[in-house]
Amino acid sequence: RDQGAVALASALEVHDGIETVELGNNLIGNLGAEKLAGAIAARGVLTRLDLRYNQMGPELAAPFCTMESVTALDIRANRLTSLPSKLGELTNLKELIVERNHDLAPKSFTAPNLAVTELLELIRTQPLDGSGVV
Repeated sequence: RDQGAVALASALEVHDGIETVELGNNLIGNLGAEKLAGAIAARGVLTRLDLRYNQMGPELAAPFCTMESVTALDIRANRLTSLPSKLGELTNLKELIVERNHDLAPKSFTAPNLAVTELLELIRTQPLDGSGVV
């Protein structure tokens, strides 16, 4: 359902007051996710993005690495096999949920006192114990 996500991305480009977008379980693939991330990056006001249970993957689209206003990103249960290292440059990102993706650590990371670079390092190095919280 990338068409709906693309349409929503166009709407986000002109609306300033939207802080949270929850689009879980909508069959959104790479095209729709990329357009949404691009619109969010361009406006710089959205703080929470929930794209759980969609069809993104195997890689996270590049515009996700430019969403500087986002503090919480839920991308669990997609088809992701890797996260771009530039995601570590999002200094406002405090919560990154990635569990149930292909070949990613099955965890949910909430790290209010960690830099995102440390958070991403934890994703790469933590044992898969299923606890889900750092």
